[in-house]
Amino acid sequence: MATTGNPLRNIAIAATAVWNLGTLAAWGFTDITGHWNETCIRHLAKQNLVSGYPDGSFKPEAGITRAEFAILALNTTRVFFHHSQGTRSGGGDFPDVPASHWARDAIGEGYQYGLFTGYPDGRFQPDLPIPRVQSLVVLTNAINFRVPENPTQFLNQQFDDAEGVPQWAQKSIAAATLGRIAVNYPNPRQLNPLRNATRAEIAAMMCQGRSFARTVPVEYIGGGDLDLAIVPEMGGVDSFADG
Repeated sequence: MATTGNPLRNIAIAATAVWNLGTLAAWGFTDITGHWNETCIRHLAKQNLVSGYPDGSFKPEAGITRAEFAILALNTTRVFFHHSQGTRSGGGDFPDVPASHWARDAIGEGYQYGLFTGYPDGRFQPDLPIPRVQSLVVLTNAINFRVPENPTQFLNQQFDDAEGVPQWAQKSIAAATLGRIAVNYPNPRQLNPLRNATRAEIAAMMCQGRSFARTVPVEYIGGGDLDLAIVPEMGGVDSFADG
C-alpha cells in the first residue's frame, strides 16, 4: 500500500515492515548463536536497524526480494549516507509495480536516486530474490565508492570466480571490493555473484557500509589482497587509502 506524508518517516516504516522491527528484545534472536555474522546482526539490532520475526528468529539464511531490498537500500542511502535529493527526474514506473504495490514508493524513489533500474523488458520483478551482484551494485551506487583502475584485472586478482561477474557490474563490484563491503562466507575469494543474497549477507554489507568496526569477521571480507600495509576491516578503504 502506498504511503503519504513525511518521506523519511515512510521509509522508516517500510524498512520496519521488511525487517519486522517491533516489540521483541532487539537482539534476543533464537537462531544466530554461533552464526558467522552473529556480532554484526546483534550490533545492527542494538542500533534499531534490524530485528527478527515474531517467533524470535532472524532467519539469517533466508533470502530478500528485490522489493524488500529496494526499501532497505533507500533507507540505507537516506539515513546512513544523508543523500538529500535524487539524480533522476520522473521514471520508475514499472508495469509489474502497480500503484497498489506495497513497495511502489520506495522503488520509484530508489530509481530517482539512481540506485537501480529495471530489467531490459521494462519490468522490475519485485518478488524475485535479489542476487548478491545486484545488492552490491545498489549499495555501491548509494555509497559512491571509488572505482579502481582496470576493474576486470582487479577482480581477477581478488576472486577465484571473478569471471562470473557480469560485464555491466564489474566497475561497481570492483568498487564494492575496494570499499570492503563484499563479504564472502566461507571463502573470501569466492564472490558467488549470481547466488541469491541472504539476510545475514545483507546485514554484513550494512555493517561494512556503515563502517561498524569489529562486527564482521575480517577473514570473510573480500579484498584481502589489497596492496596496503594494514588492510582495514571495515568499509571505506578507498578514503583510507587516499589519506
